[in-house]
Amino acid sequence: MTMTRLVGAVAAAALCSIAVASQQREAPDLILLNGKVFTADPAKPWVEAIAVRGDRIDAIGTTAALRERAGARTRVIDVAGRVVIPGINDAHTHVGTRPPGVVLKLNGSEPAWTDVIAAVRDAAGSAGGGWIYGTIGERALSDANATRFALDAAAPGRLVKLSAWTGHGVIFSTAGLRAIGLGDREPDPPFGSYSRTPAGILAGRLDEYADLRAHRRLTALAGREAAVGSLRRLSDEAVGFGITTIQAMANSLPAADLTSMLPEAATPIRWRIIRFPIALTERDAPADLGPLPRQPSPLVSVSGVKWIVDGTPVERFSAMNDAYADRPGWTGQFDLPPDAIDAVLQRALETGDQPMFHVTGDRGVDVLFSAMERLAPAERWRRIRPRIEHGEFLTRSRIERARTLGIINVQNPAHFTIPDVMTARFGAARVAAVEPVKSLVEAGVPLALGGDGPLNPFLNIMFAITHPNNPPEALTREQAVTAYTAGSAFAEFAEDNKGRLVAGMLADIAVLSQDIFTVEVSRLPATSAALTIVNGRIVRDTIN
Repeated sequence: MTMTRLVGAVAAAALCSIAVASQQREAPDLILLNGKVFTADPAKPWVEAIAVRGDRIDAIGTTAALRERAGARTRVIDVAGRVVIPGINDAHTHVGTRPPGVVLKLNGSEPAWTDVIAAVRDAAGSAGGGWIYGTIGERALSDANATRFALDAAAPGRLVKLSAWTGHGVIFSTAGLRAIGLGDREPDPPFGSYSRTPAGILAGRLDEYADLRAHRRLTALAGREAAVGSLRRLSDEAVGFGITTIQAMANSLPAADLTSMLPEAATPIRWRIIRFPIALTERDAPADLGPLPRQPSPLVSVSGVKWIVDGTPVERFSAMNDAYADRPGWTGQFDLPPDAIDAVLQRALETGDQPMFHVTGDRGVDVLFSAMERLAPAERWRRIRPRIEHGEFLTRSRIERARTLGIINVQNPAHFTIPDVMTARFGAARVAAVEPVKSLVEAGVPLALGGDGPLNPFLNIMFAITHPNNPPEALTREQAVTAYTAGSAFAEFAEDNKGRLVAGMLADIAVLSQDIFTVEVSRLPATSAALTIVNGRIVRDTIN
């Protein structure tokens, strides 16, 4: 063989080796076959198989076509007809913890105050010296006898905290108030209030931002280790449901704390930290509004700012245009007065950071929309995608304004389950217009879903497709899953990276234990993830 031919042969062999190596590198790392794959992509909503390479989806298609793409090192999993969906993205979750204590066993969500006091008395007689916790409803919370003095009489010297199940209102014993640093004559904090005796002394009930501050102080008492542990437990629970992203409202744990704790917790899911300020300025809320890294770790990001405009219908704190049916003359109240709403909106325009507003009443929606329209043209708002969290009365007459302003509605289907309360508060005619999620979707207003309480997304999907408060506005199963995946991704400016199972998107995937698109409605909450994949990595596997 001549030198020229030898060199040519060596070069050809090298090129062949490079080609083989290239083919091997290009083979998927993972292929899921024989699935019922819902992509949440309207262009191609259903396929059979998914190929993953690295942290991205490499291809979708038929089982036969994708099987041929497997290389020597490709892991191939036959999901045996199971439903596969994009990883669930919970767009509205609260995180926090509290010191250890005993939890009262109360009858239902609306126990009478007399029953609550009896349970507190029993707990004080049998428990140790720690906290006594209970969850109550409006019935007990608004009872004229519901004061710290009643708790002190039932459990002398004990730390007692009774929280409304809505998260908007709490009653502390005297020892509990002292533990979180509150004296008898504390001034009302910004955007919140303390109940008082005729002499002006704190009576034990804390509402709205006063409640928020109390929960933050209680979480601080629990300590850093407990908080990090709670984040890990929440992540473990999420993975079991196929939740791959949590958008965490930094209420009990300030954003600054979450920014350092989540990387330490090293959980396998994605987190979006959403600031939750307790005051308007960085000077008054440095842990909420001070400078923070946008990406504290590869799976953790920081963006968005949430504010509470009004309360909830349960406590009659939703700001309404017309009086409550069960309290004539009362139209609710605002947490943020108009000048504060203007300040928050102006800051959002200046920073470009997505503003989020807890707003439930129709007057709250109207005031917020009017302020936005006055302060800037619609196209500026559309660029920063303002979110309304809940939006119980973001009704049909307001949908066009919402669409024009680029509003995203983040709903929580557990709120759809109190028809008796809603009818009592507003009457049948107004309830017929409440929570119009189907109409929002049909009008092109972006919809995302989050737990805001029960983390189980399949329980929440059951609520979304039945909608006890307003059945004609129930979603289809496909609409609900799309809102929980693609919709939630859009709500965090991540629609180009996740939320759909298409080539090029992040490989955040859930393989489910049952077919959520056909199973009997009542069985939906029993769904779990047989396989959860985040960033192309399997973090839960019960298939094999």
